[in-house]
Amino acid sequence: MENMDSRKLAFRSVEDMQKILDQYPFGMVLDLNHCYSNGGNMDLVNEFWNKFEKRIKYFHLSGFTTLHDPLYKTKQNQLVDFVESKSVPVIIESMLENVVEMETEWHYIMDNLTDV
Repeated sequence: MENMDSRKLAFRSVEDMQKILDQYPFGMVLDLNHCYSNGGNMDLVNEFWNKFEKRIKYFHLSGFTTLHDPLYKTKQNQLVDFVESKSVPVIIESMLENVVEMETEWHYIMDNLTDV
């Protein structure tokens, strides 16, 4: 199960996810971009983490202005900082147009991880 973005009607909030996770033994993917699209800040990210920490199996990481924007463009380092402090695998979900952008995004994220 994955939390949804602001274009969806359900599973955007902790309460929505709680309803389904209470019924089934699923883990979840916490999409940080989707949290940002619903709240515009880190509050919803932290709320999901505080409630479902043990059930979060992966993070989806990308910046947010309209969709899954590259972090090297949005400079939303707080998203990189958040995943850095957790022991959860990260899937970079930025929408990139070519190999140069892929490399730029990879280096931007790696350069902003202080423990690397």
